[in-house]
Amino acid sequence: MKRPPLSRWFLLPLTVALLTQCRPSPSATPVDPKTRTPPQPVEAKDKQKGTTLPQPPVAPPVEAVKKAPAPKRPEFRFVSHPSLTLKKIGSLTQPVQSLALHPNCKAVAAGAKNWELARFGSDGKLAWSTRKVQVACPAGNRCSEFPRAQFLPNDNLVAMMDGDSLRMFSPKGRMLALRGGFLQAVLDFRVSPDGKIVGALYPHGLALWRTTGGLLRKVEIPGATSFDFFFRNVDGKTLKSLHVASGDQILGFDLEFKERVELHKLDGPVLSLSGSDYLTPKSTYLSDKTLSARPLPPDSRVFLILPSGEHRMIAVRDGKFMILGPHNQQTGSPRIVDTWELAGVTPGADPVVAANDKCLAIASGNDVYFLTLPDPLP
Repeated sequence: MKRPPLSRWFLLPLTVALLTQCRPSPSATPVDPKTRTPPQPVEAKDKQKGTTLPQPPVAPPVEAVKKAPAPKRPEFRFVSHPSLTLKKIGSLTQPVQSLALHPNCKAVAAGAKNWELARFGSDGKLAWSTRKVQVACPAGNRCSEFPRAQFLPNDNLVAMMDGDSLRMFSPKGRMLALRGGFLQAVLDFRVSPDGKIVGALYPHGLALWRTTGGLLRKVEIPGATSFDFFFRNVDGKTLKSLHVASGDQILGFDLEFKERVELHKLDGPVLSLSGSDYLTPKSTYLSDKTLSARPLPPDSRVFLILPSGEHRMIAVRDGKFMILGPHNQQTGSPRIVDTWELAGVTPGADPVVAANDKCLAIASGNDVYFLTLPDPLP
């Protein structure tokens, strides 16, 4: 056999090396999935090697935010005093919907729908009634509304018979026509302390008239629900202004409506307003130099604040009319509440209450009851 040339022997190692590199790697060889070993995680490989990776820092457990406990409702203790008895002084032909007290407590005016208005003496005598003097609601007027009345210092009675009819009545019931209103239901009706101005609050604004006749001014106050005149003496001068309730705010106006200020922001919508005394669903407020507030006793339906400056109020509690007020020796909690039952009248579905610092009147159904307040209360 003929031997290859010597130069070919030198090429043999190079050929073997190339063939070795071209051989397929074990990873390229098909592997049965059933017999395939799953890849180990890095940590497992490191454990096999005997090494340990540092553990990540563990955050401390987050504590739940501790909520401040809700304030406990103040405890109340009620102290009963001798009851006060009201007397019935008259009735209307339908349920009473408005009451007005004479400043000297010698008469009460009561109103109902269809222009029914009557003046009763505190002694129980009927002075006059629109049912007696044939004062009929004119055709086309808002006769379903009820009159709202106020007494004047000259003993006359001024009344907004409906949203469009302002009238004045003499002590004997003679009717005088004043300028009409604005064809809307009246929300509130008041007379100034000097008896010179009468005001009516409508859904669209507040209107003021002279009691001698003639519109003074009218201004829009969105959201207003009630108002009152507020006259006070400062350094020998009488400062005259208006307090208007709008939502949970008490707004102050001068009589010319040139200035408007937010006097107070209360803890809820104003239910009753008398001068600088306010009632909300939660509290009574008295405003003199500062604003003081007292929470309402529980389970009591409060109607208005007595203008005594002592946070006293007329309410229904345990199915009875009562006067409620803070005890003179009240020292924090438990709260001590003085109670005076108002006997002689049973609360109806929609009672009406009126009061000043000398007397009060309550209407339940068609009947009107009256009481002169003793001073001091027993």
